[in-house]
This record gives sequence, C-alpha cells and structure tokens, in this order.
Amino acid sequence: MLERGSHQIDLARAIVGDVARVQAAASDVLLAQADGDRGDIEDAATLVLHHENGAVSTIVLAWTRAGLPGIYGVDVVATEATLQLALDPEFRLRGVSRGEQVEARATQHPFDRSIDRFLQAVREGDPSRVFCTPRDAAGTLAVANACERALASGETVAV
Repeated sequence: MLERGSHQIDLARAIVGDVARVQAAASDVLLAQADGDRGDIEDAATLVLHHENGAVSTIVLAWTRAGLPGIYGVDVVATEATLQLALDPEFRLRGVSRGEQVEARATQHPFDRSIDRFLQAVREGDPSRVFCTPRDAAGTLAVANACERALASGETVAV
C-alpha cells in the first residue's frame, strides 16, 4: 500500500478528509508480473475508504507492464459538483461546480511545485508552507497500514 497507494490515499484525504475505516481487495490476475516471478505485491487492488464525514472514496491501483501507459486520475462526485482531474502527464481539471463549467490546467508539474515550495519553506523558516505536514504523513501511514490489514484479513478495518 505504501509503494502503490500512499499518494492516492494522500489525495483522497486532502479532498475528502480523514478516514475512519477501510476495506481492500486484490486481484489474483497478474498484469506487470505476468512474464516473471510473482513478487510479494499484488498487481491490482481496490481500496474503499470510509471517511469520518460519511463520504466514501474508492482507489483503484494497478501495476501495468512496461511500455503501457498509466492512467492517473480522480473523479469527484459531490452534492454540487462533478469533477474529473486527469493527473500525470496532463494535470487538467474539468467539470461542473455549482452550475458553472470548470476547466484548469497546471502550469508547473506538481512534483516540481512541491519541491520548490518545500525549499522556500526551508529558506524562510516557515513550516506552514510545507504541503504535507508530519500529521498528514502519519494519517496517510495509518490508513495505508489499515488497508494492508484489510487486504490480509478481508475485513473492514478501523484506522
């Protein structure tokens, strides 16, 4: 979960909020590992995050073969919005929020922006400029660990 799911868990927590409990399931179908020895990580898994505010997030993880493009995105369906965020390499947001069309595109790669902002925080001695606080990282680690336990047990696991 940490290798393949931590960034998606971070993103779900940033958009929706803290997670109360999780469920997880993995596929026995090999994708990236189909031509070699099976490793100790699943090629595909689905995580269901039950947020403290009552919302539900679903994260689908898949490790595809070399040469196949990855699909990285977030779909948000909310009371007054339906949004689609296409991540790497597009970084484009489209949809409708409160009856208005939304369209935006990142002008800088988010990784570069995050590093630039971190370095600026260090130079200025301003920890509030860091995107991911130690509390955020600990929260994501707790969710990832709960997902690992859910995957192993097949049960819904509290975070």
